[in-house]
Amino acid sequence: MKKLKNLTPRTIRLIILAMTVIICAFVFEEVVDDIFSDPKIGDPETLVFDNTVLQKLRDIRTEHLSQSMIDITALGSFSVITLMTVVLIIFLVIEKDWRGLGYIVLITCGGSLIPVILKNFFQRERPDISGHLALVKSSSFPSGHSFGATIAYFGLAFLLAREVKVIKIEILYYLLAIIVVGLVGTSRMYLGVHYPTDVVGGISCGLIWFSLVSMPYVYYSKDREVS
Repeated sequence: MKKLKNLTPRTIRLIILAMTVIICAFVFEEVVDDIFSDPKIGDPETLVFDNTVLQKLRDIRTEHLSQSMIDITALGSFSVITLMTVVLIIFLVIEKDWRGLGYIVLITCGGSLIPVILKNFFQRERPDISGHLALVKSSSFPSGHSFGATIAYFGLAFLLAREVKVIKIEILYYLLAIIVVGLVGTSRMYLGVHYPTDVVGGISCGLIWFSLVSMPYVYYSKDREVS
């Protein structure tokens, strides 16, 4: 316990990020195994779970709720995230925050490429148990919206938290990111375009990339005291 108390805030953040990578890598591997390996050996449990969740979401569809979900899912869309990124880049350039600029460029470049590579590799078909309420063309796994929302809003929370000296505010930023990412993931399932495991895969993979990019930034940044 004394050793833990002696850890600096920077060290604690690095430990959290490293643990996030390890846990999410394990989750992603398990999801991939459940989706692509288990059915081949006669274990369709994951597919049954996916279809059951989608069916229950389809049963609660209403006109107003569907419109709300379409609005929410846009928060993880390429257009919204790109616009948000451009505005953030302009702000960072004006502030001459070159380190922050490098961070946001790196995390978004990976966010644009990684889902495409993974989708082309896994080639999972979209759900067919429920009608699609959104236009989709690419493969299903992992969810690109969930991945994009994860790196965008966790990345934004990370940048906002840099100068915060009150730990509760820093935690609040990440809680807000969790809420937004959770809503985007839920909207993708509600709209019938992704299985729950697609969303879990997208979020876990997004957190891995977010953590890997953030770790060097934390390591080379000055430590700061929080209360």
